[in-house]
Amino acid sequence: MKEASAKDRILDSAELLLAERGLDATSLRDITSSASVNLAAVNYHFRSKDELILAVFTRLVEPMTARRLALLDALPGDAPLEDVLTCLFRPALEMAKHKALVARMYVERPDLFQRIFETHLRPSAHRFAAAFSQRLPGLGATELGWRMHFLVGLMIHTLAAEPILRAISGDPAPLENMDAVLAKLVAFGAGGLRAQPTLGEEPYA
Repeated sequence: MKEASAKDRILDSAELLLAERGLDATSLRDITSSASVNLAAVNYHFRSKDELILAVFTRLVEPMTARRLALLDALPGDAPLEDVLTCLFRPALEMAKHKALVARMYVERPDLFQRIFETHLRPSAHRFAAAFSQRLPGLGATELGWRMHFLVGLMIHTLAAEPILRAISGDPAPLENMDAVLAKLVAFGAGGLRAQPTLGEEPYA
């Protein structure tokens, strides 16, 4: 078996430690020690801790985004709203094992989360906005933007706040059955998207 490169070992160690300890609490020394490399290797491949964190998330987000768009591209033009939501939610649920890391990024470093969004998520967000708008022609662009923001919150909170979900639902393992979770997200998301508009913007273009 081929030995992992120094860059891959750094990414693997950073992914694990950042999830366990937090983005601010994890030092570069912690990461280099775990990856069996020196600090020069981190500086060579990533230049800074922030760039390393971004690289860790890029490695997770790029495949998720590609899968979302592949699922969306495979839909027939008359596919219902629920099918579009499935394309959005399913790849995120498939990343459930990384939920702690996603939650930490969202809460601890919103500035870096914004950079990930601008670089890797905004183009696909436009694609989904167009697909939603096609199925909700009376919904204005601003209102649709709000509702898509709520969809993001729905995904992240579901994955990141499982202890709260256990407490309020009474389900001891609420995320164990991915298909059941997906069905709940799709039903709730579709209901929110179809709700009566609260703003009178022009439809999304």
